[in-house]
Amino acid sequence: MIQTNLTAQVAILDSTGAVTAGSAAWREFLETGPLADAAADGIRAVLAGETPLFLLEYSLPGPGGELWYNLRVTRFPGDGPPQAVALSEDVTAQKQAEESIRRRIEELDQFAYVTSHDLKAPLRGIANLSRWIEEDLDGVAAVPPEVAGQFDLLRGRVNRMEAMIEAILQYSRIDRAEAPSQTVDVKALLTEVIDLLSPPTRIAVSMDDRMPTLHTPRLRLYQVFQNLLSNAIKHHDKPSGQIHVGAKIAGDWVEFSVRDDGPGIAPKFQERIWVIFQTLEARDKVENTGVGLALVKKIVEGQGGTVSVESEEGQGATFKFTWPNK
Repeated sequence: MIQTNLTAQVAILDSTGAVTAGSAAWREFLETGPLADAAADGIRAVLAGETPLFLLEYSLPGPGGELWYNLRVTRFPGDGPPQAVALSEDVTAQKQAEESIRRRIEELDQFAYVTSHDLKAPLRGIANLSRWIEEDLDGVAAVPPEVAGQFDLLRGRVNRMEAMIEAILQYSRIDRAEAPSQTVDVKALLTEVIDLLSPPTRIAVSMDDRMPTLHTPRLRLYQVFQNLLSNAIKHHDKPSGQIHVGAKIAGDWVEFSVRDDGPGIAPKFQERIWVIFQTLEARDKVENTGVGLALVKKIVEGQGGTVSVESEEGQGATFKFTWPNK
C-alpha cells in the first residue's frame, strides 16, 4: 500500500475498494470500521461504473457530542484499472444550524397557532355580545335601522379580522406544509373549484376544452385557481361577465391563464397587487383580506414558476402563471 501525507478525510481506493492512499486511521475506518458495511455497496457501484457518485451521511461520537460527516465517493476518469477518491467532510456545524432552524420553525408555528387562537376568541366574544345586545334591545323596543346597521357592520369587521388571521396563518405555512404530488386532472379540479365558489348566475366561467393531466401537488394548484377565480368573481363590476381559464403547454411547463372582462387594473397598480395586505378597493366595498394574490405568487414561485398580469383599466385582466408539466 502507498503511504501519503493526505489528511484523514481523503483516501484513494483501488478497483477492489481497498485504500491505496490515505492515512492509516482513515484506511482502518473505511475498510474495517463502522462505516465499512454501509459504504461497501456504494463504493462497489462507483468502481463498477454503475453510478458517478455515492453519498453517505454518518455520525460519530465526539468529545462535545455527536459529530456529523458527509462521505463522497467518485471514480477517477481514465482507461486503466478503476480507482476512486473518497472525501469525508465535517458537516456538524451545518447539521446544528439545520436543527436550530427546525426548532425555531416549530416554535413559530406554535406561536402562530396560539396567537391566532388568542385573537379569535375575543373576536367571537365581541360578535356574540353584539347579538345579545341587539336581542335585548329588540325585546324592549324596535331597534332603529341605523343601529341594526351598526351591529351588522361590527360583526362584519369581526368576520373580516378572523378571515385575515386565517389567511396570515395560511400564507406563513404554505412553504412548510406537506403537499404530496398526485395525478391531477386539471379540468376536474377546475370544475370542483368553480362549484365551491358558486359564482352568481350573471357571471359565466368557462375553460378550454382540453386541459392537461399533471403529476403535481393538487392542493397547491387548487389554491392558486381558487384565489384567482375568487378574485375575478368578487371584483367583477358589470351586470354580466365572462371568466375563462386557458392552458398552453410549452415543453416542461404549462402556462395557465385566467381572463376576465371585469374592471381591469391600471398599470401603475400591477406590482402592488402581489404584496400582502394590499387591496385596490376599500374593504367595506369588497370583502378582501389582501392575502390571496400574495399567496398565489408564493405558491407558484415555490413550484419554480412565474406569475404575471396583463391588464388595462376598464378592460378586464388576464392573470398568467407557469406550472411544471410533469
